[in-house]
Amino acid sequence: MNLKVIFLLGVLVTNLPTEPPEQYLVSEEIDTVVGFYFRNYAVLSDRVNYRTARQILTIVQDHLDGYYVDASHYPLFYWFDANGDGDFNDPGEMFVDREMHGCGCDIKPSIDQGNDNVSQPVP
Repeated sequence: MNLKVIFLLGVLVTNLPTEPPEQYLVSEEIDTVVGFYFRNYAVLSDRVNYRTARQILTIVQDHLDGYYVDASHYPLFYWFDANGDGDFNDPGEMFVDREMHGCGCDIKPSIDQGNDNVSQPVP
C-alpha cells in the first residue's frame, strides 16, 4: 500500500497520522533551552506539515562537531498541519503522548491552557 494512503488513513482514524519515515524528513532542530529535539517532515506537500518533539535526555558538547544529543525514543509532542495553512497553531493540530511509548492509544489532542504555556490533553 502506498505510504501516502497509509498516512491519510491515519488522519481519518485518529486525526494524527503515524510519524513519517526518514525519506520525508526535511530538517532537525535542537533547542537546548526548552530541552527538545524537533524533527520536521513534509508529507503530501512541499512544505513542513508534520513535526515531532522528543525530550532531550543528555547533551554532550564536542568543540569540533557541535552537540551530541541523546533523546527519548518516541516523541512527547506531535503536530500535524491538517488544514495546510503553514502553521501548527490551529485547534486540533497538536498532540501529546505523556507516556512516550509511541502507542497511538496514548496520543491525545492537546489544548493550550491560557498563559501557562503547558499543553493539557483533551478529556
